[in-house]
Amino acid sequence: MTPTLEEITGFMGMGSKLQGSDLRNKRPIVPKRVDGTKFLNYLKINKMEEASLESGWVSLEFLYERYGQEDGFEKCLGQLNNKGEIETWKIHRRFAFMVAFLGCIVFPERDKQIDIRLAGVVQALTTMDNLTLIPMILGDIFRALTKCKEGAIYFEGCNILLQIWFLEHFYRHHFAPKFNADWVNYMTEHEERVEKCDLPIGIKACEEKLSKLTADKIIWNYHWFPAHEVICMSSHHPFLVLIGLRGVQPYAPLRVMQ
Repeated sequence: MTPTLEEITGFMGMGSKLQGSDLRNKRPIVPKRVDGTKFLNYLKINKMEEASLESGWVSLEFLYERYGQEDGFEKCLGQLNNKGEIETWKIHRRFAFMVAFLGCIVFPERDKQIDIRLAGVVQALTTMDNLTLIPMILGDIFRALTKCKEGAIYFEGCNILLQIWFLEHFYRHHFAPKFNADWVNYMTEHEERVEKCDLPIGIKACEEKLSKLTADKIIWNYHWFPAHEVICMSSHHPFLVLIGLRGVQPYAPLRVMQ
């Protein structure tokens, strides 16, 4: 098994809106170089000296001090480019939150550093249409899995999405979907489904359970997986290349799809 673009889309709470043909019509975001000056411009922070910017990162505390606290508007008034208007500061605050969220949850780094290129990613997402972040997320998940297989301890990828994908393969899904208001949102009842799986607690207990798993105890294909619209190759090659934040990764789901 391997995570697919369609599965990651579903577990991001987007339902069928971005699966299959709709996902094909989206353009994947490509991370671009963002220097310290451009990063400060994106975050509406006046020019300042910050050593970490030269290395391509900032800390969460850097963003939180200026936009996370309720008194950040008054406390950092001279540092921010908001013309002294608190409503403008609130708009910039939302942008800073998105950068922090991507840097801490979706594209985390071992030293809790936030890649300043994510400001360019947020800028693209908030100003351009028909863009998708999913290939970049999945590309970094594959990279992190490879690094961990080679001995790395810290998982530099969206481990929350990977964990959800993993746990859902232990739940016996109903073949008949529940046609409620959010029936295409596959995250709504995830916690309830996980509780029904009766999973062990602790690393050793999980290792023991996994070592005894048999094929009939695994759900190989989700009931909602759009097999007839799956994205699995390009028009010239039997694979795709996912451009992640930290590099490119090959994507060939046909190896595991039945």
